[in-house]
Amino acid sequence: MILELLKALRGVGMASPGDMVAVTGMPRYLVLSAFKFMEELGLVDAVYSKGSHRIYRVSRLGEHLLDLGLDDLRLIIEEGLNAIEAHGGDGSTTGTQAMVTQGNAGQEEAAVIEG
Repeated sequence: MILELLKALRGVGMASPGDMVAVTGMPRYLVLSAFKFMEELGLVDAVYSKGSHRIYRVSRLGEHLLDLGLDDLRLIIEEGLNAIEAHGGDGSTTGTQAMVTQGNAGQEEAAVIEG
């Protein structure tokens, strides 16, 4: 589901979760949860936020992960979830991004995150 949403969001450029419900046909509650999850992992960036309305785009890290493929994405998401849990789920993506970088030593995620 995450991969499908990222691909669809990359295809439209920028969209709200409500827009992505219409694009993908997925249930609204799943899309809203997925966007919160993807934002915590740094896979999407909010480009506009007013109240509860947000518009997102795929982040540079998200773009890189889409280019890597499904198996790498699964591994990185699992490591990101572990990092969120280790940091108490406080909404900070710094620890998550550090874990993603650390979990993929030898690849170029550090440049993507820091760039």
